[in-house]
Amino acid sequence: NAASGCTASFSRVTGAAPEGTGAVRVIVTAASGNGGDIELSQYGRHLESNTTFEVVFWARADRERSISAGTRKGSPNWDDYGLDATVPVGTNWTEQTVRFAANATVTNSRLQFLVGSTVGTVWLDNIRLRTAGPDVYRREFDNGLVLLNGTWEERAVDVGHG
Repeated sequence: NAASGCTASFSRVTGAAPEGTGAVRVIVTAASGNGGDIELSQYGRHLESNTTFEVVFWARADRERSISAGTRKGSPNWDDYGLDATVPVGTNWTEQTVRFAANATVTNSRLQFLVGSTVGTVWLDNIRLRTAGPDVYRREFDNGLVLLNGTWEERAVDVGHG
């Protein structure tokens, strides 16, 4: 958003990616404090209402900072489709996973990374949007039941009569 005084350059860099052959490098040279003034977006993503999705990606920066990840309509009125997360990014490559529940069924979602809040360099690699697996895995045996919590959050599970 040049009107806000923000400037950045985007490039594909090779040899520095944790997966594959290249990553995107965003060098923010002037920032407004509003992350949305500089964004990296992918348009035309399909989302299904009441489905839990994950955005998985690798990220690093030249200094500790935060970026935002979101899903929105790609044109006015910029509807929010369920993802609006702040993600801390450090100086080492880290794989990040952000989960969200889609609030609409659409084929025009924009997956966006907002990086314009501060000056500096951010690298992103291997960005994936996928349907999330279950939070709790359940396997029944003849003489018992095994439950595995696939999250870091405490879960209450009704196991029925036993």
